[in-house]
Amino acid sequence: MIFDIDDVSDGTATWSCGPSDWSGVNGESGCPEALIGQEVFFGVPHPPVGEALRHDRRRAPDDDAVDALRVPVLRPAGQHGIYNAQPFRTFDADAFMVNFTTRYLGTAGRRTDHPQGCDCSSADVPAGTLRGRPHAPLGTACTADDLRVCSPACAAAWGLPGPVRATCE
Repeated sequence: MIFDIDDVSDGTATWSCGPSDWSGVNGESGCPEALIGQEVFFGVPHPPVGEALRHDRRRAPDDDAVDALRVPVLRPAGQHGIYNAQPFRTFDADAFMVNFTTRYLGTAGRRTDHPQGCDCSSADVPAGTLRGRPHAPLGTACTADDLRVCSPACAAAWGLPGPVRATCE
């Protein structure tokens, strides 16, 4: 059984038995046969509000850095590492954990606060120009559907710069 001890989503994470979530498409969601292919959403058990296991241990009495333990549920069948952003999910735990980990490492273990609902992957939709014309290096421009744009409060909480604009001549 999967139990979300960390509950990084604060109880909002769900997965689908249908095509909106690749966990439903590839069968790893464990949905009953009668629900496979349907947009039926389910969560996993998690602790009551305020009782999630988010453990920080001070490294030394005179140091404000901590060792931090976070154990997020990233996929309904389990997953052992943070993957790329999953903006199609009701809560993008992968994006949340990338931001959490990056900020933790960038502050040398001094920031472990939990910005609620900040499962975003960018402060803005990236855009670029080449010789004065819009340019997408990979051939297709990124849109808001490709990522989850942070609110200003979440972008500030994660320390994400924005807007990102690249201009090449």
